[in-house]
Amino acid sequence: MERNDIYILNPHYHLRNDTRRIVMFSKNRTDANSSSNWYSFIHPLQALMLSFFTFERSLEENIKLLNNYFHCQHNEMEHYIMPFIENKELLSTRWRGQEIVFPRNVLIRASKESIYLNLQPEDLVCDNLDLSERRLYEAPLSITLMLTNRCVTDCCYCYADRKSRSGAQLSTKRICELIEEAGKLKMKCVNMIGGEVFLHPDWAQILKKTIDCHVEAEYVSTKMPLTKDIIGTLQQIGYKGIIQISLDTLDTKVIESTLKVSYEYLEAVKRGLILLDESGLKYQIATVLTTYNANIDILMELYNFLTGLKNIVTWSIVPVHDSLYPKVENFQSLKPDSEILRTLSEYFDEISKQSDFNIIYDKKVVYKKYYLEKGGAKNFKGNKCPALNTNLFILPDGKVTICEQLYWHPFFIIGDVSRDKISSVWKSERATYLAKNIWNDIRPVSTCSRCELRKECFESNNRCWSDILKAYGIENYDFPDPRCEYADEMKNYIENTTFLRELSTNNIVDINTGASYSNAQDNPYQSISKIFNFSNNLQTL
Repeated sequence: MERNDIYILNPHYHLRNDTRRIVMFSKNRTDANSSSNWYSFIHPLQALMLSFFTFERSLEENIKLLNNYFHCQHNEMEHYIMPFIENKELLSTRWRGQEIVFPRNVLIRASKESIYLNLQPEDLVCDNLDLSERRLYEAPLSITLMLTNRCVTDCCYCYADRKSRSGAQLSTKRICELIEEAGKLKMKCVNMIGGEVFLHPDWAQILKKTIDCHVEAEYVSTKMPLTKDIIGTLQQIGYKGIIQISLDTLDTKVIESTLKVSYEYLEAVKRGLILLDESGLKYQIATVLTTYNANIDILMELYNFLTGLKNIVTWSIVPVHDSLYPKVENFQSLKPDSEILRTLSEYFDEISKQSDFNIIYDKKVVYKKYYLEKGGAKNFKGNKCPALNTNLFILPDGKVTICEQLYWHPFFIIGDVSRDKISSVWKSERATYLAKNIWNDIRPVSTCSRCELRKECFESNNRCWSDILKAYGIENYDFPDPRCEYADEMKNYIENTTFLRELSTNNIVDINTGASYSNAQDNPYQSISKIFNFSNNLQTL
């Protein structure tokens, strides 16, 4: 590392002012040296420091400018900056008891192709700092647009609400306006799903708009047999994401039985897949495991076919998920036995060692445990629920719900973007009620009504609404999350006997020295040393 070298904020990471803190997040398609699917809250002073590295300036120049800006001693800022330069591990510090975590490779050496974001310090000013609130203040980090719920198949395992048919559809003009708003709000991405995305007459125009507004989704999923026209259009509009092709088996009878399609469908999918492979576009295969195809011979036939393709990125295998909408008895009959799933897990672990493409087997159905997490929702293991925190789901008619599995359930409709802005819906009375105040209205029939942790638990916004409805019925939104140790015995969809405990660990390097930052909230820009008091002795937590 030379002080005359140019170091910049990793272009995979972005900063967004969220009123009371700065959101640091990764865009889609990060490289191997960057942290994928990242978002965290950082102190505005830390963001301000990083903003100096969004211009074409040497490390030496930035250190001098920062010393002057913060009235630091000669080279004092160097001490604060160095941990961020090409850091190979996650970094953390603390402010007022709140942990602040940074991704890998925050500052990297600039290249000839580097884009300089030119962030201005005044855009990163916040008052009344709050790093503890999970829910974003200004707007979601992403939105999901359900363009249509029409499909080319009738999958027996589909979790979607396919019976509801909305009346008026969002116009393409209005959809593009929403995408423009998402871009202005500096969202991470706008996801597009169906139904079948390619059945929307203006899918290309809409997808191109996400590209132009820099909110392109990581992938587009389809079950439609691809044609030269579709592939050519994807190339023409400059789509750089992944095309996800759903393919469960090469057994024609199984395809016909599970997808309710004709004999010609499978051959059309295979022809389209070969065309896609030859196009140079990135793609992955998604396979849903049911009692129809949870068989090593059937899956080996599919694997052998995939090995003949040149440009496949990933093969993703997901056991069938629980759903709110199919009949319980019909859906349960599709779920493979837990022992079969474990056997397949071991099988995929072995073949992945010799495969030329990634094989991802979703083990959550096998290794997920309910009834064991103490202390309420904030202590539940696994991924944090994005509903009401970072994501909104927009239905084809413009109605906005909090989760893609809840669809038109009236209790969870929080707005309508056919007439309102995304930011307005995010801050709507209904959204605020569900995020902050619903704990006041828990019915006596719910176990939660008698729990002393109910306020803290509900306000943590980490209860999975869809799992609750699956377990206890579509009207029992105020029942415990099945992960809670005090949860009632499940009545419907989720079979708790098949789940094992899933433990998660974090690999975080602590660079905190114990500074109190007691004056930061009164005047957060008073002293840089109160925030950037990093230690040179890195320690893995």
